[in-house]
Amino acid sequence: ETQPDGVFGGDPFIVQPVVYAGDWSGNLVPSVSGVVSAAIGTNGGLTGVLSGQTTAVLMGDKTTFVNLTLDRAGQGYSLIFSIDGLVSGETLPFTVQKGNATQLAMRREPSGGIVMRLLGIQPAVEVHDKGGNKISDWTGTITVSIGLEGSAIHPTLATNISATLIGTTNGLIFNGAGYFWNLRLDKMGLGFVLTFSAGDGIRDVNSTGFNIFGDTATSLRVLVQPSIARTTLRMPEIVVAAQDDNGDIDGAFAVPASADLMAVDGSAVPQVYNSSSIAFANGLAIFDSVQVAESAGQLQMNFSADGLSVVSDVFDVIEAFTGWWDLTYEGDHVQLAMSRDPWSRKVSATWSDAATSADVSYAATHDPEIDVENACMTVAGGAYSAGR
Repeated sequence: ETQPDGVFGGDPFIVQPVVYAGDWSGNLVPSVSGVVSAAIGTNGGLTGVLSGQTTAVLMGDKTTFVNLTLDRAGQGYSLIFSIDGLVSGETLPFTVQKGNATQLAMRREPSGGIVMRLLGIQPAVEVHDKGGNKISDWTGTITVSIGLEGSAIHPTLATNISATLIGTTNGLIFNGAGYFWNLRLDKMGLGFVLTFSAGDGIRDVNSTGFNIFGDTATSLRVLVQPSIARTTLRMPEIVVAAQDDNGDIDGAFAVPASADLMAVDGSAVPQVYNSSSIAFANGLAIFDSVQVAESAGQLQMNFSADGLSVVSDVFDVIEAFTGWWDLTYEGDHVQLAMSRDPWSRKVSATWSDAATSADVSYAATHDPEIDVENACMTVAGGAYSAGR
């Protein structure tokens, strides 16, 4: 009965369609009832999508649709209305026009780069209506700022100093889009996000995250030093960075790294495992499985990669299990001495009972990664539980 009219991209039709059930002559048939569905017949916007309340209840008279919208501007749209048991009806062709500017959208995402150098890809944004149609005749100003600071490449590099976005922060407006051409950042970090704004009630848009690293590496730096090593057990994580002359991390540095032991006094060094062919990623090499075969004096590690090297601080290597465990059993004081054979992978214990002076030996197979600090052992028919 009523054709849709006043249709702007993404906005509800100003005139919503009204439909009824009729005979072949177009006369109202009041006995028909059911649910009427609306769908796109001819898509004037090629990729246009019909949204809103696309069904309406017909109760013997006529029904009006509410809140129908079409997003993409275009000519020659039509809608088809259908109900079970009846031939569908189609609207006359109509046009969806572009609406008012309501939002910004990314046209070209920025890519990462190097500190104080131009971003690899400079961003561009468009001005759209609610339906996502570019408003080509829009005039105004689009500005850019840092929406989210980049996070530290490694916790040891965390800083309270914010990055500065350098360059022309007002875009060049052409044909409904704002173009930026000389943006750069003065600090490294992971996941920087840029925010673009146009004011006047137009919704901002954020870029995807990107990373900023340092220039070509000229040296290595130990970010996390080796700490006390326990024989045959994995050492705590060691982190080595490839850095440029300014101390910024070279994120493109991706060669294998290796570590060799050095004795401070020049003596022989024990064998070391899992210390070679460690790949750099984002400019960092993480040694998380290094094992030293046996105890030694003070050692250092020499890390090398692609002709660069760095020597760590001094650290000690001690036996995996050392010290005494104190246990109490029926009032008697018992001590347990722990030692470990690195090659048989066995933990052995010798018990000394103050009351009987009897020694009892115990051996059990343990993986080096298993916590044995709450072991339970049987001595002279009784169970002893120990906490280190």
